[in-house]
Amino acid sequence: MRSCGAHWLAPTSHAVWIPGDTVHEVMMETDVSACFIYIDPSVTGVRGKRCEVLHMTPLMRHLLLRFRIPEPLTEEAEGRLSRLAAVIIDELSTLPNAPLNLPAGSDPRLKRVTNRLLENPDDHASLEELARFAGAGARTLERLFQRETGLRFSEWRNRLRLMEAVEHLSHGRSSVEIAGLLGYRSASAFVAAFRRHFGLPPQSYLRTGSGDVG
Repeated sequence: MRSCGAHWLAPTSHAVWIPGDTVHEVMMETDVSACFIYIDPSVTGVRGKRCEVLHMTPLMRHLLLRFRIPEPLTEEAEGRLSRLAAVIIDELSTLPNAPLNLPAGSDPRLKRVTNRLLENPDDHASLEELARFAGAGARTLERLFQRETGLRFSEWRNRLRLMEAVEHLSHGRSSVEIAGLLGYRSASAFVAAFRRHFGLPPQSYLRTGSGDVG
């Protein structure tokens, strides 16, 4: 998803909170189905005023699966759905935040590079190669990353790879497989980088859904 001046990744193990009146663009894998819920803006205290990626709890997942509007909608069913909706909103307000966003920029040269890397997170091109691709010098591109994203190029690309790692984890891939796919020197190097950013080792992250780290 693109919104709030950033790129957001929501694996199947996660959800995205998008406040009302927020311009956004959603892109999904062709083999993924999505569930959208809409909350009346008059309901207050649900989440904040910024976009967030949220770690789904088993309870939230089952609540959403149960929330189906029958045909015809009887008075009894309407009452049950109303009670379910109240629990969904309550659970939504407590879901832990996940650091699965990348700051975006507006400079065309920077966007040329970030779009290329977002489409191919396993791209191993150097800063110099990417600078030539963007039509800029390496120092200029590095300055653009720092000025427009607040991150050095290496930090931005590492965060992108870690976000992609969460997607691979949600598909059941091992740390060894992911390290090879994303260009880490070894599985231990990948695990160390993952732990530094998320505060947990890879195989524990999806099970626990710890709070906002990194």
